[in-house]
Amino acid sequence: MRRLIVQTPRNGIVFLGLLVLGVLVLLPYCGHKIFDGQATIQAVKDSLKPDEDEKTVIKDNKAVTVTRKGTRVEGKLRYVPPEGTVTITKKKSGEVKVSVKNKGLSFSPGFGGASFGGRVAPVVDFKFAYFGRLGLTAGTGLSRREFANPYGAVSFHILRNTSVFLGYSIKKDVVLGLRVSF
Repeated sequence: MRRLIVQTPRNGIVFLGLLVLGVLVLLPYCGHKIFDGQATIQAVKDSLKPDEDEKTVIKDNKAVTVTRKGTRVEGKLRYVPPEGTVTITKKKSGEVKVSVKNKGLSFSPGFGGASFGGRVAPVVDFKFAYFGRLGLTAGTGLSRREFANPYGAVSFHILRNTSVFLGYSIKKDVVLGLRVSF
């Protein structure tokens, strides 16, 4: 006797989640302007006056440095995560140095929602390491079913205090979610 096998939408949900996460990760690198009003290298180059050799603009989560060397103008854009810092120092010789700390260890608690293999649950977590837009998070679900199901995940920072994450739980579920830091 033949059996009819009905595939659950779980694989479709995971695939759709991975597809959305992939698009969110790749859009900033494709030159897509998601957020208007952010500092760009070209905008700082255009505002560089002829008598200026170097200009640094820090706006929102970006530090843009433009340097003039003869007739050549070079720019450098660095992402500053919420946990990161920008330090500007001026030496006695008059040289100004801009240092951006965009990697390190932190304790950034957060909350949000996640799909544990097709089951949606609220979560609490914390980000304990960051490298640019990426972070390592650990957390657990808040529902009765997912409370004893801690997970580890890689998060991608998309807005001021919002990240999407993809990870794996100890019950061997793929975890896909959205977290907000506080």
